[in-house]
Amino acid sequence: MKHQKYKEINKLFDFTDTDVERYNRITATLYTDIDHDRLRQSDAIVFTTNVSDFTDKPAPYIEAFERYMDAHSDAVMIKKHPRDGNAYTFKADTAVYELSAAYPAEVILPYIKDKQVFFMFPSSILLYTDDQSGNDHCFYFKGLYEESKSQQSFLEYPDNDRYHELLALMGAEDIDIITL
Repeated sequence: MKHQKYKEINKLFDFTDTDVERYNRITATLYTDIDHDRLRQSDAIVFTTNVSDFTDKPAPYIEAFERYMDAHSDAVMIKKHPRDGNAYTFKADTAVYELSAAYPAEVILPYIKDKQVFFMFPSSILLYTDDQSGNDHCFYFKGLYEESKSQQSFLEYPDNDRYHELLALMGAEDIDIITL
């Protein structure tokens, strides 16, 4: 599909007329191993990306992300991208809850209100967060564009200008960008 302003496309998943209590009961029935209490207790929710798609040396970028989260959160819920096979390690006193990568991210949308929400890369989930949370952040990994270009990686990480363009396509041009 040709890139366009995705925010203007009719959403496939819209909470506007959703009975949230019923939705929560249904998801609790379908996804029985989700720990809803731990989701509620998390002060930050992270949607990952597979940094290995952009480089064969993801460790420095993952470590920068981990250091940032260690400094800014005590209870992190990780929603891994389905291709993300990277392991994340946080300081011992950080409570970490990792949701199965097999679950759709939409399952946790009711929990993100009033939480810090972090994206390791622009995601279609950004289409849904504007009415769920005013605390969205997106990481930009300094040096990853050049590295992915020189390695001719599976996916080319965008330069700073293209990164902003991608966020604008998702209607998130005003999101807080954290450069690591």
